[in-house]
Amino acid sequence: MPPAHGGPLPESIGPYKVLGKIGAGGMASIYRAVHPKDGREVALKVLAMHLASKSATRRRFQREADTLLRLQHPHILPVYDIGEADGTPYFAMRLLSGHTLENRMHDSLLTANDAAYILRQIAGALDFAHEQGVIHRDVKPGNILFDDDGEPYLADFGVARIMGADVRTSMTGDFIGTATYASPEQCRSEGITPASDIYSLGVVSYEMLTGTPPFSGANILALIKQHLDAPVPDPCDFDPTLPPDTAGVLAKALAKRPADRYSTATVLSQAIDRALGLEQRPDGVEDAEWLYEGRPLPPRPPEGAPAPEPPPVSGEPDTAPHDAEPDDIHEIDEDSDANEDEPPANRVLAAAPAPHLPRWARPGVYASLVVSIVGLLVAGTVLGTRLFASGPSLDATTRDQQLGITIKHPGGWSAASTHGALLFASRGSSLVLSDRAVPPEGPYTNASLVIVVQRLDPVSVFGVPEACRAEIERNPAAAFDCASARGAVTPTYDDFPSAYGHGVRLDGTLPPTRATYPIILLPGEGDRWLAVIVAHWDGYPGTRDLFDHIAQSIRAST
Repeated sequence: MPPAHGGPLPESIGPYKVLGKIGAGGMASIYRAVHPKDGREVALKVLAMHLASKSATRRRFQREADTLLRLQHPHILPVYDIGEADGTPYFAMRLLSGHTLENRMHDSLLTANDAAYILRQIAGALDFAHEQGVIHRDVKPGNILFDDDGEPYLADFGVARIMGADVRTSMTGDFIGTATYASPEQCRSEGITPASDIYSLGVVSYEMLTGTPPFSGANILALIKQHLDAPVPDPCDFDPTLPPDTAGVLAKALAKRPADRYSTATVLSQAIDRALGLEQRPDGVEDAEWLYEGRPLPPRPPEGAPAPEPPPVSGEPDTAPHDAEPDDIHEIDEDSDANEDEPPANRVLAAAPAPHLPRWARPGVYASLVVSIVGLLVAGTVLGTRLFASGPSLDATTRDQQLGITIKHPGGWSAASTHGALLFASRGSSLVLSDRAVPPEGPYTNASLVIVVQRLDPVSVFGVPEACRAEIERNPAAAFDCASARGAVTPTYDDFPSAYGHGVRLDGTLPPTRATYPIILLPGEGDRWLAVIVAHWDGYPGTRDLFDHIAQSIRAST
């Protein structure tokens, strides 16, 4: 009988006798178990019972098992068996008694030779997964395990992406992975390719060699900004014994543009070996060929300057296609007479000479220009009215007892509650409002607009210092001002007065991503604020005005 989430240790799960509990997360528990017929001990991963009925979570769990079954590699943690007990799925993996790479690095700094050896094995595993059409999406030290002989294994393909598959089990607009190790394209919720895993492996390599990840931040927003904009710190600043070539190799692995990174994980591993002097360089071989895969090292972005926008990525999008940022789609209408042998970026188009108009023709041109401007203004007014109309009236009211509020929204909208982890809330209730019915925990692709209301902890989400506790309880503006005065990175905000209290608005973008959700923060109960968040948008007209009106309708329920 599978256990209830957080319940007592079960005696058995399917045919396996449970010997003990190894660990648990938000989605599953892992048990040390033995099969009575062959006596083989295994690590048994079991989906939490309260999630077994959720189709999206169940599909994700099943996909992890199926993915591991097809990835038979000496350094990928193998799966032996897949099954179901009383409606709850599980799968049996090889039991490793060693620690994770995260544990090892916490205990002591790795030697350069040890780091290079681990990287070689994991790089081979990652390239094999890519050859099978699988992108891991969560390469990090906690997902690299060791056996008793110190051999490393790549594990946890729970958020892996099957290239070419139309799989959407994650919440639309939310990046997949772990922020410390996420690539810039993951942070933007853009399409990803194997290059995203190579970036994450570059972060792991940097941490193995220096003892610290290259980027950090007081909160997830600050950390994402580092991945997007900040140059890679010189690893020799953390460990002066590292050869200088290490800096260039890691900078290439962590290039902002996927095309500027190494082509495979194995090529990255080989470059690390060469930078560390573990391979002897032949005479006459230049740096570009020896260290940088035959290409010059990408230029280092200046401090404080935003990274260049990456070219369109041909990989599978992490979100539905309609969630792509409009500014990321560029169309080039090339002149038919252009030189096809010359790259489009380097073509020079000659400017046509300005025609000479006789004096008598000029008044007519001016009149035409005035008429055109008036027409554009009229058209702009009509279009603006349609785009920024305030939207439907708020003629329905929902009371959420867990949040302690009433809120108004358009009639015909769906209002549903969920108690699982969602967006910025790791616990407690979230209210999901949508123009079409969708699963509260996602995906939201069937809706045009989804607004989530939840309580969040400003300390963990926005990095507001504990010293600002009194300001947190007063209102978000006071807390952000207090945090900024103490040197913390805080978001840019506008005041948002409401009957519920003095709030702030973080404008964000449409479509939203985790780093750019439009959010309205209102004072909450004690140290937890009430957040109103645009979680999904697909062209719904008048969204920003409607969003404001919905937030302003919130009242404390009696």
